[in-house]
Amino acid sequence: MTIVKRIISERPHVLLMAVFTAAMLALHQLVFLYGDDYFYGTFAQNGAAVFFDMHAEHYMTVNGRSVVHILASLLLIFDVYLWRLINPFIILLTLCFLSGVIHSRRPQITQRKGFAPVLAMSMGLFLLIDIYVARAGIYWLDGSMNYLYPIFMLSWTVYIFDKSLTDGKKHYFLPLLSFFAGATTEQGGLMTAGILLAVVISEVFNAKTKLGAPSGRKLKCVNYISLLCAFAGYISVAFAPGTFERWGIENAGLSVENIISAVNFFFIEVESALFIMLTMLSASFILNILAREIYAKNRCGIFRLFNYFVQACIYFWLLLYIIATENVIFTKNMFAFAVITPVCLMLLYVFALYFIIRGNVFPLAFFIAALGAQISMAVIPVPYHRTLLCSILAMILPITTAVSEINDSAVAKVFSAASLLCGAMSFALVFYGYAGNYTVNQYNLAQIKELQTDNSNERAILKMLPDDMYGWSPLHSSSYHIPHLERYYGLPADSVFIHFPEIFTRLYVNGDRLYTNVPPYYVENRGVYCISIRDISRAFDYSDNWDEGAGQVTIDTGEKRVRISAAAGEVTVDGNTIEGSEFVIFNYNSHFMIESDFYEKIFGFDIDISQRAGENEGVDLSIIA
Repeated sequence: MTIVKRIISERPHVLLMAVFTAAMLALHQLVFLYGDDYFYGTFAQNGAAVFFDMHAEHYMTVNGRSVVHILASLLLIFDVYLWRLINPFIILLTLCFLSGVIHSRRPQITQRKGFAPVLAMSMGLFLLIDIYVARAGIYWLDGSMNYLYPIFMLSWTVYIFDKSLTDGKKHYFLPLLSFFAGATTEQGGLMTAGILLAVVISEVFNAKTKLGAPSGRKLKCVNYISLLCAFAGYISVAFAPGTFERWGIENAGLSVENIISAVNFFFIEVESALFIMLTMLSASFILNILAREIYAKNRCGIFRLFNYFVQACIYFWLLLYIIATENVIFTKNMFAFAVITPVCLMLLYVFALYFIIRGNVFPLAFFIAALGAQISMAVIPVPYHRTLLCSILAMILPITTAVSEINDSAVAKVFSAASLLCGAMSFALVFYGYAGNYTVNQYNLAQIKELQTDNSNERAILKMLPDDMYGWSPLHSSSYHIPHLERYYGLPADSVFIHFPEIFTRLYVNGDRLYTNVPPYYVENRGVYCISIRDISRAFDYSDNWDEGAGQVTIDTGEKRVRISAAAGEVTVDGNTIEGSEFVIFNYNSHFMIESDFYEKIFGFDIDISQRAGENEGVDLSIIA
């Protein structure tokens, strides 16, 4: 008991770290493989040569994130189990480095004293990250490598880089660390290179002006080399051949329209709005402290009035920001110029003032990096909430700067405790959500393992997740990943199916239930049911070839050859166009869907659609050859 009391009184951050890590480890035991995990998991199944060949091809044709994808593939050798142990510590170290960076710039406060409130608030803010961001950027193996890991490398690099300015050590490994931090992703690499550049410029500025510069700080040769290495790493990702290949596919590029859309996405989404509002409140708090200090020294009334005016503007635009994010009358460009621009200018002013007075460039650099992370996504626009994670984590540092200013007071402890309490409640909801899916995930994994060991089974029928909010790209909503799952676990092709609830339309072929990964889809405005061409071809042992680029699928029965063109809206049989063949055709969940009447008119099958009665109401669609 005496030891525990001593830890609480002298090293409360140790207790915080222990509890936080235990909670993260417990949550990660409820997380399973999802989506692209199965795809990258196949890279390491055929030896080292194939492993590097596949990653080289990926680098040349998809994107430049070779380092993170290699790490993901190596982790997937051990299924999800090794990642479950490593990722909680990546989270913990990221928050410790971020907290350490801001706390280390307060030389008047001992390293141990006051660190706990900053760390506690960082932990609380992390736990408040919305599930739509966290499920794909933190609690997903491949996603965590693409969005969480880059910020871990960034925070580690910046922490060591800043420490190297004062501790007198050589830090020969820093250039290598900087390169790999820059070579993570487009967002992480740009942020790393940008922040290191800001530190170098700030140190040169402080050395020349002597404004707020902490004593004993000196740039060394290793710092300049590390900066160049960070840029080299970023260039290897941003200018990879696969990046330019993707530009052509997604019609992307660094245009004004794409930049406005990317920044708007960051500011207007509710998942990041909380952190932007907290940054504004933190800036107001910091400005009040700085204004009082400057007035006490210089007694400049005009300056004091100006800062009061800026504070009033911050609160006014904070209110306007809240209204704008909920009000559709603001167009994209209106929101960008009437709300985002003034907010950014005010925050830049406050953090620039903080740098001049305190000599601490990190709040300014991290805020700019948060914006830069979103602008970098204008090059390759990915409209998913997980792309917000890097910016959200970067915003933690400017927010906690306010706590670091008063970290030895009761107010700081109250703020930190409130943040941690709110974060704990958010964590409980996330834990409960993943726990609700755990039984089904375990059942599905057991079905896959049984199919692996028992060759007499023809198929594995998996269940839908009760709540797909707590899991990224589950199989029932993205059947594209099912073939990759089959290859990852060494299962026969077309052996894994999803059991949809009975309220979905059931499909029968010649009286036998046909299990599919996309149930028949009812197109309400046309009053027709559409079914997957791939599933029907498999049932009748037809061969089919899908040309996604041309929007065509060809079915070869052995007796006739049928080509369906979604783009032209026509059907040809043995080269002859069928008149009046305007069927409903579309691509859904990586399946080419066509209305059921197609098989009646072209193949002569009997189609019967009947309503089920009873407890499990739904529709039975029968195809009889």
